[in-house]
Amino acid sequence: MGLSLSVVIPTLGREKELTACLAALREQSIPCEVILVTEEGPLAALRNQGARKASGDIIAFIDDDVVVGMGWAQEIIAALTQDPARGGVSGPSIIPHQYR
Repeated sequence: MGLSLSVVIPTLGREKELTACLAALREQSIPCEVILVTEEGPLAALRNQGARKASGDIIAFIDDDVVVGMGWAQEIIAALTQDPARGGVSGPSIIPHQYR
């Protein structure tokens, strides 16, 4: 069996953005455990809180306004499997015009 992926998403009061984020995660070819952190606080602390709850072999951190592309989860797992010395990966960020 391959590696599993947990996705930690801090979110508070951005239902529209979160809905799009979760829809994109559901479309991935590899199932992802999704951990929503809905308290207020410093972002790093919220991400750490989510990481402690994660059960996946790999933990990804995204914000609630991120809409991942098709194959996102698969590419993360592939990149980390191809080179076990890699400690992390990142991809391109495309910021929609309304957020610039």
